[in-house]
Amino acid sequence: VSHWANCLALGLPVLIAIALLTPRILDAHFGLFDDPKSVTIAEQICAGTWDWRADFGQYGRFRPVYWLSFSLLYGLAGGQPVWQFVANLVLLAGTAFLLSSIVLRLTRRPLAAGITGVALVLGGPAIEATYTLSKPELLQCFLLTASGAVLVLPRRDTSRSVRAGRVLLAACFILLAALTKETTGLVLAIASGWLLIAWLGKR
Repeated sequence: VSHWANCLALGLPVLIAIALLTPRILDAHFGLFDDPKSVTIAEQICAGTWDWRADFGQYGRFRPVYWLSFSLLYGLAGGQPVWQFVANLVLLAGTAFLLSSIVLRLTRRPLAAGITGVALVLGGPAIEATYTLSKPELLQCFLLTASGAVLVLPRRDTSRSVRAGRVLLAACFILLAALTKETTGLVLAIASGWLLIAWLGKR
């Protein structure tokens, strides 16, 4: 029973993600409000021209991982948005699976793991990011979840060098996530401020 409960806890969020994205994949269209700029820049990058300073100078954003990932998909699929939505499905289902796996490992409770994954998939922000092709949140969420999975999911009884390698890999995932969405720099500044306050409070 425990084995099947674990399978259900990890598989149900993935199945719901597939059911959620299937209508969008079957009738795939680029959006009208967010996507034109993304498509234009993707075409420039695929043509070998990319001035990242334009995005940074005009909007104060620095998100090269987002632009490279979006352009890679656009270069492979061209103007067919269906593959963009397939990629969104992979990211959403992968994030839900990894998050449920982390909760299952930490709590040993399939119900908690399943509820966590389903809540992620059915959450309003996740649906908005998945149904829109220009949102960086989905990729960033996957990378952050992957960083936690690298630390939590593997066996504990490994050598020190293997554990150090996992920490380094998790740090790489976090760095990629930081270069995916522009708000990361602001969050880092806020976190540094709170760290300073905590350090001054202890003194």
